[in-house]
Amino acid sequence: MSGAGSTPRSRATRAADEAISTRPAAFASARWYWALEALDGTQCEALNMRHMTDTRWCELIHGDYCGKDTAINDTHRHTIEFRTFGPWHHDTAGRLDAAVHYMHAMWRFFQKFPVPKLKTRDIRAMSRVAATQAINDTNATTAGRRRI
Repeated sequence: MSGAGSTPRSRATRAADEAISTRPAAFASARWYWALEALDGTQCEALNMRHMTDTRWCELIHGDYCGKDTAINDTHRHTIEFRTFGPWHHDTAGRLDAAVHYMHAMWRFFQKFPVPKLKTRDIRAMSRVAATQAINDTNATTAGRRRI
């Protein structure tokens, strides 16, 4: 991801940023599609995801996981690229912790269950819970830091 302390440039404010993860067998792209599709606009904003609002750079389409204009790019052999993230700079850096916690929770969830073992409804439910928890934990931690 881009440096959290950098100043946004005109191109950087338009281009999607990305997170890249190793891709074990449990990381089927369709699983990530259902996880991202389950999030609402408020959750996406809090996680600095923009597949709901800026689809030019990261369109979320079931079955389309190839290329630089998709939210989930699985064209790389050993990694999966999440292009849904907006740029990271001084205005969005506060959302990085929640985004990392969300991605980590979903990563662990997918690792725990082999590919045919999860239903779409389970992925969607876990995604919403993981996002809410990551956002709430980050907000509580940030509030605690401010009190000190």
